[in-house]
Amino acid sequence: MERFVFVAAVTIAIIWGVVAVFGHGRFIHFDWGDADARMAPLVDVAPGSMAPQTFAGDEIELKHLAANVVIMPEDRTDYVIEIANPAGRVPLPEVRVSGGQITVDGRLSRRIHRCTDDGGAELRDYGSVSAEELPRVTIRAPREVRIDRSGAGSLEVGPAQSLDLDFSSCGTASLGDIAGELSVDLAGSGRINAGAAQTLNADVAGSGELAVGAVAQHADVDIAGSGTVRIASLNGDLSADGAGSGNLSVLGGAIDEANVDLAGSGDVDIAAPVRTLTVSIVGSGSLEVAAEVGSIDADIAGSGNVRARAVTGAIRKDIWGSGDVRVGG
Repeated sequence: MERFVFVAAVTIAIIWGVVAVFGHGRFIHFDWGDADARMAPLVDVAPGSMAPQTFAGDEIELKHLAANVVIMPEDRTDYVIEIANPAGRVPLPEVRVSGGQITVDGRLSRRIHRCTDDGGAELRDYGSVSAEELPRVTIRAPREVRIDRSGAGSLEVGPAQSLDLDFSSCGTASLGDIAGELSVDLAGSGRINAGAAQTLNADVAGSGELAVGAVAQHADVDIAGSGTVRIASLNGDLSADGAGSGNLSVLGGAIDEANVDLAGSGDVDIAAPVRTLTVSIVGSGSLEVAAEVGSIDADIAGSGNVRARAVTGAIRKDIWGSGDVRVGG
């Protein structure tokens, strides 16, 4: 039981830290990767463009960028980038290459104040820019894609073999089906809608939202804060960790082994049968399986609850507090 007390103390510290960092509003943008970056100089703006150019590298960084970005994975090893800025409301983004990283720099460091409901952005000293007025960046990329996206606006990625996405934008992203692994690191208030994937590795920090289609093999999900992750269906194993008030939903499929650790008031809802369920809850979090479970191994400290529609095997529970394991109903 001393272990539970220690974990609870650490958890409270983590939750307060998350709230302090992320509790500033749904659409506020932060330059997560460049805490020491200076505000970009104010420049004269005008309509402009960059003709398609070819670049060699292994990762795309979309930095300080308020733009609508379309990435089209293809059978290629290089990148072709084209930029159109017909409205001329923001600086024309610049492209540079260093150490294998191709950077599209929007030249808006510390100037992206927030994302707006219409998909645009409020920019310091440039004013409010609608989604239609943002530059459009088109990138032809290899089928194994690595993307680091910050700023505002939208991101659209077509079907790919694999995708590793680091997303700290306050905007939105739409991802096509991924034949292999989909890896997403979502920080802040961004929203991502993804298609199907072979496997999923997701880290969500803040109030962001991630929706994924069918996952064929296994999913690893880590939520810190009030973010949400929704998986249309999952076959294979599930590993989930939550700290804060975030929520994970699995809407269908068939799960072999599910290992869930919750600290705080977060919820996990599974609408799929689970062969083996191992769960640890510290706080008031809850886990509900609206299907049959083979066996349950539960450690609960606090008022957290585990519910299952039916259990065919053994139930082991170690409880400290008012929480419980409930079956049926």
